[in-house]
Amino acid sequence: MLFNKGEGLMRKSRMKNLMVIIVCVITMLISTLAGNYRVHATVNTDLTFDYTGSTWSETSDAIIGSGANLSLMSNESGSDFELDVDIRLDGSGSQASQGGFIIRSGGSDYYNSYLIMIHKTSTLQRIEIQKFTASGATYLATANKTIDWDTYYNIKVVANGSNLKIYFDNETTPSIDVNDTLHSDGGIGLFRAGTDVSFNNINLVDTSTPSTTPLTFDYTGSAWSESSDIITGTTDLSIMSNESGSDFELDVDIKLDGSGTQASQGGVVVRGGSPNNFVVDKDTGEVLYTAVVKSVISAIEWNNDGICDGYSGDYDGSMVMVSSIGSVMAKFDREALSYKNLITRRKDKHDTNYYCDINGDGRTDLVILMMDASGNYHVAVWYNTDGTVYTNSVQGTGSSFTGY
Repeated sequence: MLFNKGEGLMRKSRMKNLMVIIVCVITMLISTLAGNYRVHATVNTDLTFDYTGSTWSETSDAIIGSGANLSLMSNESGSDFELDVDIRLDGSGSQASQGGFIIRSGGSDYYNSYLIMIHKTSTLQRIEIQKFTASGATYLATANKTIDWDTYYNIKVVANGSNLKIYFDNETTPSIDVNDTLHSDGGIGLFRAGTDVSFNNINLVDTSTPSTTPLTFDYTGSAWSESSDIITGTTDLSIMSNESGSDFELDVDIKLDGSGTQASQGGVVVRGGSPNNFVVDKDTGEVLYTAVVKSVISAIEWNNDGICDGYSGDYDGSMVMVSSIGSVMAKFDREALSYKNLITRRKDKHDTNYYCDINGDGRTDLVILMMDASGNYHVAVWYNTDGTVYTNSVQGTGSSFTGY
């Protein structure tokens, strides 16, 4: 086989370059399997930061800690959680560098907090946890590791009560496991000292157990009462607890103490005192009705489809029926029903609503007991014909009576 010398040299050069590429790919693969080689194309973080006035910055592929500012606090805080961060010390040679994160900070910085870091100098390479107080810092624990410059390492802390576990680069067993009770809750942030430090893939998972708060009631002057095992509501329509809130889970065991054809309602009042309460379509999110004052929402079967519908009677006298398919069947107020003489009522008195089959046709009707400013009560009935509401005349009036 004949070939010239120059062509042979070119082939040898290509083969050498190919071998170098293969070696580089194999080296990258080994580093990746070892957990030390990470390429970050974007910044991924569960925390948000305000860089205004800070020497920290965010690039397309990392959050960079540099300059005079040692820390950057996020918008998050917590007590029990799992937090893991990819951290890279951007230095060389005999430089000293620290990079890590702040947890349970009692202020706007790393003072009065726990500081968890990777630390590299000419004489040591390790991960560590320090406890900061107003009087200074104390090392709670350290663990020696191999830490290279310009290499990302994943550091994870599991904070559970007084126990803090720290994992280095995807370990299954923590390198540090300590207990300390000083800082139980507080802010979360990033920290660096010495060289620049890069951060990415910040993952925060809240592991705290939702608090359970029992309700307490003041029965003074109320017709409600509490025995050893039950709270009983009688004449008064409601009793308010000592608690309030916006987002929560509330569960109650309720028993209707009646018999036969009696009508009864029992339930809970939530967000009482909010300026607005809403009836919302569960599929579209459309607000179907807004109650301007405190409202009580009840579930009844009205349009004869076998599914519970909603009824909201507002303390201002307005009412709305909402079908199970999310549409408003009827919306009316006292003035529209020609009860203008009842608009002015006695202080702290309101309408009482009942649901029963008053005319014996097998459909649920609406009965409303109203009281005027003079203490006279009035009964109005809305008969249910085909799933619609229509007005009937006032059924009766009377003088004020005890208990209402």
